[in-house]
Amino acid sequence: MSQPRQAPSSFLNKIKNASDLLHLSSESLPKAPDGLTDTEAAPTALNKPADHGVVYKLIDDIQGAIQRGVPVELNEQTVLAVVDALRHGKTVGVDDRYMLLEKLFTLAARLPPGSNVQSKLENAMVEFLWHDLPHPPVTYLGKKYAHRTADGSFNNIYLPDLGKAGMPYARSVQAKNPIPYSSLPDPGMIFDYLLRRDGSVPHPSGISSLLFAFANIIIHSLFKTDERTVSINNTSSYLDLSPLYGDSEAAQKSVRVSDGRGLLFEDTFADSRLLLMPPSTPALLIIFSRNHNYIATKLLQINEQGTYRNPPPTNDLAALITQDDEIFNKARPSTPFLLLFVSDWDAVERHVSSTADTSYIGAILGLSKTGNPWRLDPLEELRGKGHELLERGRGNAVSVEFNLLYRWHATISAPDAAWTEDLMQKIFPGTPWDSITTTEFRQRFQGPCFGATAASPKGADVPPAAFMRPNLGGGVFNSSTTGTVRGSPSGLSAAPPSTWTFNGLRRDLQTGRFDDSALANILQNGTEAVAQAFRARGTPDVMRVVEMLAIEQSRSWGVCTLNEFRQFLGLKAYATFEEWNPNPEIANAARALYSHIDRLELYVGMQAEDSKKPGPGAGLCPGYTISRAILADAVALIRGDRFYTTDFTPYNLSAWGFQDCAMDKTDANGAFGGGIGKLLLRNLPSNYSYNSTYALFPFYTPKTISSALQALGLDSQYALDRPIKTPRVVSVNSWAGVTAVLKDYRTFNVKYGDAVRALTNGYGFFIAWDAPPAHIADRDLIQKALFPDQNALLGYGTFYGQMTSQLIREKSFSLVGQALRSIDIVQEVLNLVPVHWISHHIAGIPMKTKANPNGAYTEQEVYQFMETVFSFIFLDLHPETGWILRTNAQKVATIILTYVQGHINALRGRTNIDSQIKGAALNYLSGEKKDEYPFLRRLAESGRPTDILSYNVLGVIVTSSANYAQSDYSFHIIIDEWELMDPLRCIAAAQIVNFYIDDARAKERAEIIKLVKQNTPEGNARLQGYVLEAMRLDPQIPGLFRSVIADADIQQGSGMSPIKVQKGDSIFVSIRDAGFDTMPHVIRSVFSLKNIRRAPGQAGKLNRFDYTLFGSTPASMFMDSRADVTPWPSSMTLLYDV
Repeated sequence: MSQPRQAPSSFLNKIKNASDLLHLSSESLPKAPDGLTDTEAAPTALNKPADHGVVYKLIDDIQGAIQRGVPVELNEQTVLAVVDALRHGKTVGVDDRYMLLEKLFTLAARLPPGSNVQSKLENAMVEFLWHDLPHPPVTYLGKKYAHRTADGSFNNIYLPDLGKAGMPYARSVQAKNPIPYSSLPDPGMIFDYLLRRDGSVPHPSGISSLLFAFANIIIHSLFKTDERTVSINNTSSYLDLSPLYGDSEAAQKSVRVSDGRGLLFEDTFADSRLLLMPPSTPALLIIFSRNHNYIATKLLQINEQGTYRNPPPTNDLAALITQDDEIFNKARPSTPFLLLFVSDWDAVERHVSSTADTSYIGAILGLSKTGNPWRLDPLEELRGKGHELLERGRGNAVSVEFNLLYRWHATISAPDAAWTEDLMQKIFPGTPWDSITTTEFRQRFQGPCFGATAASPKGADVPPAAFMRPNLGGGVFNSSTTGTVRGSPSGLSAAPPSTWTFNGLRRDLQTGRFDDSALANILQNGTEAVAQAFRARGTPDVMRVVEMLAIEQSRSWGVCTLNEFRQFLGLKAYATFEEWNPNPEIANAARALYSHIDRLELYVGMQAEDSKKPGPGAGLCPGYTISRAILADAVALIRGDRFYTTDFTPYNLSAWGFQDCAMDKTDANGAFGGGIGKLLLRNLPSNYSYNSTYALFPFYTPKTISSALQALGLDSQYALDRPIKTPRVVSVNSWAGVTAVLKDYRTFNVKYGDAVRALTNGYGFFIAWDAPPAHIADRDLIQKALFPDQNALLGYGTFYGQMTSQLIREKSFSLVGQALRSIDIVQEVLNLVPVHWISHHIAGIPMKTKANPNGAYTEQEVYQFMETVFSFIFLDLHPETGWILRTNAQKVATIILTYVQGHINALRGRTNIDSQIKGAALNYLSGEKKDEYPFLRRLAESGRPTDILSYNVLGVIVTSSANYAQSDYSFHIIIDEWELMDPLRCIAAAQIVNFYIDDARAKERAEIIKLVKQNTPEGNARLQGYVLEAMRLDPQIPGLFRSVIADADIQQGSGMSPIKVQKGDSIFVSIRDAGFDTMPHVIRSVFSLKNIRRAPGQAGKLNRFDYTLFGSTPASMFMDSRADVTPWPSSMTLLYDV
């Protein structure tokens, strides 16, 4: 029941009470049998207010308003909160520190209860908060939902069959035009009137045939019509790379090694249909196969969570299967995502986005040639005007309309058309293309073996579907034993996919791999072959029966007309045949076949429609309807895929795998953001150079991209000619062999000259020239400037030790309630000691520190500078990162050289205003005076040109950035001096500290601590011995490169046979057993800490993993906090008592 009305006591309340008595006296008697009014009888849960008079309500409202306070406080914070919401609510997000939501709650609470304004505000807040989250949730936790299923089921967790392989096609458009089947023209006549190729018309954008080989992979990932029940799609409706992985559990098992490493069989894929494609399609798919194995191998090596066993547990089958499944499933989404990256998805028609060759898409949109890296990203989380989330990850089902849309036979290049004719001639010997009927074609392609896979050994009567895709064709299976092309359908074998071959290629009997150069030759031929234009009368004669089958299939599906499809897309319906295609011959031919434009069939209308002209945003240049439709389809396809959106997470892929898939939204990779170059350079590293247009822009012909780069003024940065395979790498591992190679600089030249010259305007510097006599003057000058007297070495060593101790004091932090401190000894100390030495003693780089808040660069930035330059010169091992590394190194070198030259000019007392201004600015930024750089002063006094001096200073910085120069005899440096000077011994120091901090070496660590406390010459000598031993057993740089100038035999010693090398070979000189270093000053500072030990857990360890370099040299890599793999240790936390 309602609460009884109170009798207030104050004067104002007495007035309210008196007025209420008058109101009550005027009320009628209750008519209900229980004697209660409706208000009195209402349940408490209804919160029905008591019935009061007008005066009572008025006074009560005034009292309530006074009690609640002012609804909105118009102060500065309120204004800032509203402005922030208006500016950032739809972009970076609302800054909740302004407390806007809390202010809205307060406003609602202070409004009159039950008022219209309060009700609307409450409704708006509830709606806003409701839209914060998706309803229902898009994904669940657990292994069942973390990874794709083989058949695509459970992409939508509530509709598990949506988009699953074996489900019916969707229908997008309702057909309303009742066209009698009997009134439709004969498919053969349609081909002869509208589609048959009439001459050659190269693609107007210069797109290569390799783009359409790539399109084949995408299309075969999405469409696989069941020939028995044509409404069924036997593959999933997701871009899951099913041609590689298979569309069922059985097909997937047929391509997996299943040995605990998550690998596919070498150069293997699951879908035999692609063997009926021109060879560039299966060759490209093999690149994706190799990429999967690359990723799986890295996942096992990195072992982020420490749960994998390497080698796998062969004695525990359940554990082996679990590990294999986990690695396989973590690697699997990465490779299809790279497929997405390569195609750049809005790229499916690159009309809207234009990532210069974000590869498939960049070419498609035509802005790839303009150097514009922008692209449309449909994967991001988006909100509508009402804060509602735009759906994503809800699944997808491909439709029959889009099945018909992706048949681009007019683009088949001349070489691919000839290849297809050769195939068809073997299948239909001596038969004119015009006389092959659809019935004969189906019968010829039926039978056991043809089209069979390991998952369906009895075969399937479905091969015609393989021909009904872009760039039909395809090499009938080759025998894995003979390597010959079979000439009849019966030659298609049901052998395991790991034995399939194509185009006469042979597998290596030991590895099962195809020859890299053979694959590269196929792909490079595809790049050189220009595709043909989308157009009416553009389809090769050999495709006549295939086009007839497509027309028949579209009719069997009962699809809409072209105009109905256009209206569905929001496009204007064509009013005349001339509007559809302005070519009078085409328009008249279509009118003769269909009479009226509204009767024009969808498939025929799209294939023979007038095509777009090339220009910004238009690169693929298909018909207008196709152009618009594929953009909508691409967004639906990938935005609807849970594994590209809500479940595309570092947890499901691993942190490294997630980072490896990151799209480059800049032009930093040399391909203006394109992704195909990463795949080619990673998986065919000897067949493409880092700057080859064949790798970075393979979807354009070389002539086209060369002209485009010339127009941008960038052609000099690229290798425009067809790539030549790089020389083999011969690994030398013995001490005798290493010594022989490093001493003979005339036969074995350093390979770093080009890199050094790229940073020094072509000059080079004293440590990286091929002929030491040519740089004696530079070397001597640098040595005298660095070591002017016998105390210089001691001074440098003292600096290292003092700086190490200082950084430990500054960077350590105390643990609450405990008498101990924590320090990231690598990131905060050992990596930064050489940075301070370089900044203070060598280059005068203005570093921002507590002591110098005006500096330009933080300690970590300067460390990254050093790491980048050194890595570019000495560790540029992977072509896929070559462009980025070179670009970043050149930027860093420019910064360093600018500061060095500025200091030298200032020290020389240049009087011109420009030099004075620069000198004053440098002194302000560095916080030091010009006379505080004695090394630079001594160089300035030499009289040598400023730029030459700066190049050699850069050389000092490089040798001070890693433990390198001391082991290279060809430099003729005084070894002992150079080692002690070398501050990025601190990179070595990270591994030395890690080596002895390990519990397995507690005895050695105790001895080191004892020697540190003794601080005697004898103890220091023994301490240096411990350092050398750690470097011998765990060197931070595995080896060096040399170029072979003349044929030679490298003597290995110890009774081993000499290694024969030929002119042009590259030698990798392993220094795994030849490392030197002396870091006693740094090591002394670290091990002088009381009870120094690792922090618990992973934080107390170097995040490193081991691998084998060039087949025989053990090496280590590290993963940093950004999940990037790097040769440099980045973090290790230690504890010590205070």
